[in-house]
Amino acid sequence: MKTRNKMNYKITTLIIWLGFCNCMFYAQELQKEVLLIGTMHEVPKIIKNAYKPLYKQALKYQPEAIYVETAMPNDSLSWEYLKNGYSKIQQRFYQKSDSLKTHYPYNEKLLNKLLTKDLKDLTKEEITTMRLSFGSLRDWPNYQFYSYLLTYGINGFKKPTRIENYDITAKLAIALNHRKVFATDDQQTNKEYHIYWHKCEAAAKENGDYKRLRKIEKKEGRATIVPSLFGRNGYYTNSLKSLNRLHTMSSLRYIEKNSADCDLATRYWDERNQRIVTNLGGQILQKPHRKSVLIIGASHILGVKNEMEAQFPEIKVILLNDFRKQKK
Repeated sequence: MKTRNKMNYKITTLIIWLGFCNCMFYAQELQKEVLLIGTMHEVPKIIKNAYKPLYKQALKYQPEAIYVETAMPNDSLSWEYLKNGYSKIQQRFYQKSDSLKTHYPYNEKLLNKLLTKDLKDLTKEEITTMRLSFGSLRDWPNYQFYSYLLTYGINGFKKPTRIENYDITAKLAIALNHRKVFATDDQQTNKEYHIYWHKCEAAAKENGDYKRLRKIEKKEGRATIVPSLFGRNGYYTNSLKSLNRLHTMSSLRYIEKNSADCDLATRYWDERNQRIVTNLGGQILQKPHRKSVLIIGASHILGVKNEMEAQFPEIKVILLNDFRKQKK
C-alpha cells in the first residue's frame, strides 16, 4: 500500500512538473518582443550600402510590425514644432497634410479595403489614393512609404537614398508585405533640447569639457574605418561600444563640470526617449503582433532599451548584435 501511494505521489508530482514546464514554455512563446536597430540616419556616399546588413538582419528576424522614428499622427505638440522645425521635408509635409485635410475626400472604408490587398496587387491609382489618405491623416511614415512605392515600384530603388531609416524600412515592409508601418517618435521638446545643447557646447568649449567630446568623436571615427571598408559599418554602429559613445555624446553625459544648461539638455534628451518608449510599448501591447522591430537613430538605442525595461518589463528587448549572436 505504501509503495503504491509513493508511486502515485511520484506520478502526480511528475504531471504537475510537466504541466508547469509546458506553461512556462507557452508563456515564453507568447511573450512580446522588440528588436532594436540603430542607424546613422543619412550616411556619406562612400558607405551608401551600409543599410544592407541591417536590412538583412531585420528580414531574418521576420517582424510582424515595423516601428519608425517619426512623430505620431495625433501628436499635435510634436507637429506644432515640426511645422517650422529643423526638417524642411517635414515642413512641406505639414503644409501638404493641412491642405489634404481641407480638400481631399478621405474615405476610411476605402483605405481599409485597400489595406487588405497585397502590395504587389495594388495599382498606381490605388497607391496614390493610399498616399493621399495617409497624408490627410498626417501619417508621415505611411505617406513616405506609399510615396516610395509610387517612385520606385514594388522592386524598390536601384541606388540607396543614403537615408538609412528610409532605405531599411521601405525594403523591409515590401519584403514582408506590410501595408502599414508605425510611428513612435516624440519631438515635443526638440526645440528646447537643441537650444540647451548649443549652450552646453559653448560652455564646454570654455571650461575644457569640449576636449572630452572631441576625444570621444575621434575614437568613434577611427573605430568605424575598418568596418566601413568591409561593409560592416551598420554592425559596428550597433555594437555596445559604439552605442555607449553615441549615447554619451547625444545625452551630453561627457560633461564633467556642473552646468544648468547641460543638465537641461540631458533632461530633454532623456524625456524624449521616455516618451518614445511610452509610444512604442503602448502600441506593442495594444496590437496583436508578437514580434516587432524599431528602426531608430543609434544614439537613442541605449536610452530606449533602459526605458523599455523600466516601463514595459513584460516586453523582451533585443539589441541587434545580441540577435546576431543568437543566430550563429
